[in-house]
Amino acid sequence: MEQFGTVSEIKGGYAEVTIKKESSCGDNCASCGMCDISKMRKVLVLNECDAEKGDRVKIYLESCKTVILSLVTYILPLIIFFVSFVFVKNELALTLIFVSAFLICAFISNLLAKCKSFRSKMEKTETIQNDN
Repeated sequence: MEQFGTVSEIKGGYAEVTIKKESSCGDNCASCGMCDISKMRKVLVLNECDAEKGDRVKIYLESCKTVILSLVTYILPLIIFFVSFVFVKNELALTLIFVSAFLICAFISNLLAKCKSFRSKMEKTETIQNDN
C-alpha cells in the first residue's frame, strides 16, 4: 500500500505529511456519492529520509504487513468465534467470547502497528528548493 503526499511540518523525528484521502471503491465516487474524498488528511510518519517541509514523499507499508494486521484484527476473532461455537452452547458465553476475542485482537493489532517493523516507511520523491 502506498500513497504520495507533501511534508507539511517536521515534528522532532517525525514528518507530518498531507495526503489526499483515497476512495475505497475505485475512485469513481461521483457515481455512487457515498464518500467524500475531496478532503486532505494528515499522517505522522517517522522521518528516516530527512525530508523537509514542502518535499513530496511516498509513504508505503509492505503488503504482507497490511495482510497480517488485517488477519489479526478481523479474521482471527471470527475463527475464535466459530471454534468456540462448536464447543460452547450458551449464546451469552459465545457473545462474550466473540467480543473479548475482537477486543484482544484489536489490541494486539494496535501493538503490532506501533512496532518499528510494522510502521509505514517514507521516501522522498521530489525536493522543493527554498531560497530563504
